[in-house]
Amino acid sequence: MVDRQKEEPLEEGVYYIVDLLGLPVYTDKEQLLGKVDDIFNTGSNDIYVVKDELGKQILLPGIPDVLKKVDLEKGRIIVHLIPGLM
Repeated sequence: MVDRQKEEPLEEGVYYIVDLLGLPVYTDKEQLLGKVDDIFNTGSNDIYVVKDELGKQILLPGIPDVLKKVDLEKGRIIVHLIPGLM
């Protein structure tokens, strides 16, 4: 646990998980997939657990081919769905 006042600055493209939880996730075609419900690390990359309003989960790898933009100012994440993800 870290006091938000004492957080270390992060390099560009690195985020605190707490800042990503709850953010809506959209495809690059503006389709809402759901909200970030959890993020876990597999060793090689993070996995974003996105849950829609019906409770259906989508697991998205946090790799550059999929995770296109994290926009904390607008409060959203943009992803590209490569073949085989859904």
